[in-house]
Amino acid sequence: MLGSAGEAAAVDQVYRNTEAISIDYGVMEKARNALVIRGDFGWSDVGSWDALWEVSRKDEKGNTVRGDLIAIDSRNCLVYSPEKPVVLLDVDNLIVVETDDVLMICKRGSSQDVKKVVDVLEKGKMKTCL
Repeated sequence: MLGSAGEAAAVDQVYRNTEAISIDYGVMEKARNALVIRGDFGWSDVGSWDALWEVSRKDEKGNTVRGDLIAIDSRNCLVYSPEKPVVLLDVDNLIVVETDDVLMICKRGSSQDVKKVVDVLEKGKMKTCL
């Protein structure tokens, strides 16, 4: 119920059980009474880490950070690491993303290939290379 103490938990439960499809397919293609109004405003479909870097607030060196960061001579990076501090030393144009089960580091411009990483992780084909 909206406004109740359990609202956040109810929204979380429904969201987790909702099919992950775009609004185009999930809503708009099924709508029979939709209206379109011309608008002139910025829009970005933040569907990649690169897109998130594009629309996020940056520091004086062009870095976007969620978490604790020490950045020395490092520019134009996106760091998402809410749990662990990150140190960047003399690097440019990187994306660093920490999740519960993996740490991903890639150059900016490559994050659209995250699906390849997810496929490898889901298939359990992680390799160790030295």
